[in-house]
Amino acid sequence: MKTVVACVVGLLAVTAAVAHAASEIDMETTPLIERAKSADATVRREAVVELVGLREVVQQRLKDVVSDANRGVIPESAKATSIYLMGTLRLPGCGAIVDAEKDWNSAPNLWIGESKRMKLLTGTGKLGFLYGNLAVPARKSVDCPESVRLVEGSFSVDLEKYPVISSALTALKSQDPEERFEGMKTIYTWHRIVTHGMSNVFDSMFDDVYSDEVRMTAAYVLGEFRGTSDHLLLRHIDLKDEKGLLAGYPRTLEVDIPDTDYPCAVAVVKISGWEGPLNCINACTNGIIGKEMQQESRDRIARVMMAISPERARQEYRKQLDSFGSSGKGSDRSEDHLRRLKSVESIIMQ
Repeated sequence: MKTVVACVVGLLAVTAAVAHAASEIDMETTPLIERAKSADATVRREAVVELVGLREVVQQRLKDVVSDANRGVIPESAKATSIYLMGTLRLPGCGAIVDAEKDWNSAPNLWIGESKRMKLLTGTGKLGFLYGNLAVPARKSVDCPESVRLVEGSFSVDLEKYPVISSALTALKSQDPEERFEGMKTIYTWHRIVTHGMSNVFDSMFDDVYSDEVRMTAAYVLGEFRGTSDHLLLRHIDLKDEKGLLAGYPRTLEVDIPDTDYPCAVAVVKISGWEGPLNCINACTNGIIGKEMQQESRDRIARVMMAISPERARQEYRKQLDSFGSSGKGSDRSEDHLRRLKSVESIIMQ
């Protein structure tokens, strides 16, 4: 009973602390999110430059923490928090550094209070927490499909404009594990605010609020931040950047697919990875069979599936085919679903 009470009290304490941190970081981040939703294309682009730049600054600071810890400048245990963030934020640019940490056993180096609250904050299943080596699940989480490649670029952001983020990044190098945890919590919350804020653009309740141009910007940001919003993005799979509005946006990821002019298609490929290829594939399959649409749209979703993982796409196709029955007999709904599924067979089973 005492153990249960202690766990509940601990969870409430973490929840309250997260709420407090969220209020500060929310006040700092929300205005930037609103600018990214602006009807003015210039304002939106400026906001995207800031957002992508901040993400790259965060990524570089996390790398610096690991480097400083390895050189003995800061406690070795400090790098556990940063490696954990690399995986939780799914930062592809950190792949090499987490690879190099594959033999470092993080479990003995973590302060027990820090590790417990990490688990409460982001969920045990998020990274398969406490592997003994946080670099193992982090490496899997930062992976991208082979059709996605990193783009080298130079990003400059004035952190003085973002004192909450700046303080959080400084705290990640602290000697105090409590302070490091607070920094991690703030960065995690910032990332969540960005991805949730941009995902809302695609919610059906805002169909008459935001323009297609704003949705294209939101899709771009979600792809760069790898925000898990595949089902929302698939609702707008036919959204096309006919005027090249996104061409001048800063990018850290490039996708090699035929549908490069379709921001939502590109974003779905970017956000997939080890954590979500099957989930993304499932969402794509449901998008194909779940409702009537133009064949061109179904073909586009099928190409997205193949860009994520040809093996997974074919596996899911066969699974769905078996579930309906190759004869197509059954209810009218089942026959419709099977017809839609088979309409993309030439793409998936090529």
